[in-house]
Amino acid sequence: MKPPPFEYHAPATTDEAARLLRELEDEEAKCLAGGQSLVPLMNLRLARPGHLVDLNRVDGLNGISATKDGWRIGALTRHAQIEDSAELAAGLKLLPQVASQIGYRAIRTRGTIGGALCHADPVAEWPMIARLLDVDVEVVGPDGSREIAASDFFFTVFTPAIEPDEILTSIQIRLPKGSWTTGFSEFARKSGDYAVVAAGVFLEVDRKHGVSAARVALSGVELTPHRSEAAESALIGTDPGDGAAHERAAAAAADAVEPSGDLHGSSDFRRQLVRAELKRALSDAASNLGVRR
Repeated sequence: MKPPPFEYHAPATTDEAARLLRELEDEEAKCLAGGQSLVPLMNLRLARPGHLVDLNRVDGLNGISATKDGWRIGALTRHAQIEDSAELAAGLKLLPQVASQIGYRAIRTRGTIGGALCHADPVAEWPMIARLLDVDVEVVGPDGSREIAASDFFFTVFTPAIEPDEILTSIQIRLPKGSWTTGFSEFARKSGDYAVVAAGVFLEVDRKHGVSAARVALSGVELTPHRSEAAESALIGTDPGDGAAHERAAAAAADAVEPSGDLHGSSDFRRQLVRAELKRALSDAASNLGVRR
């Protein structure tokens, strides 16, 4: 398979890339990062951009760095870099854990976190994790830079809230003070496939009073990553290792969604997966906190 004809551009700076995107806006220009989603779509003739703006030569878009309150991850950081990061493994284990589940190693060595977020696939891992961690997405365009909260970034399926002449440059992860833990679980038909349903958990824990704040995010149940307020409410004040509380929260999350069925599973099957995967994610979070169940 071969893509339709296109013109190739390789800017060296974000300003040059943004200018190109503005100039070419009427000609369906697309940014090329890892290409693991865009190139197959082009080969299948499902995407037909007239111009490709390759971001791989742009300085400053790659890398993982600690900040005073969390982490900054450049948009061109490969999934494999996140998977292999010893710093993240020590400071935010969730990210390497999730990265290891994306596709296959060959895909992870090329695919980028920024590309995954801009692709905005509702069953992909990184959009769901962005909602779970309440990240801020930094974008740059001809008019300057701005930050977009993850809650506002995913407009609908495959549609991020980013202007045609803007470029995603980094994500900012801010972590709370005090004790917290994370958990993750997903169900896929086979290793390397997209998850049918995935669940992520972020719990702030008061050693005396249990879960003081909870975030629960799901993929595969709506047109955008889903935050389950029902499950979050059910977890407040409970012991992070309480299996009965996990069951109640998982049931609340499943009851609150109406996923569409497709060839990978019916609506009822997806709701059952929500319940099962969220319980596993909560158990994972309890284990990461060192809670004996």
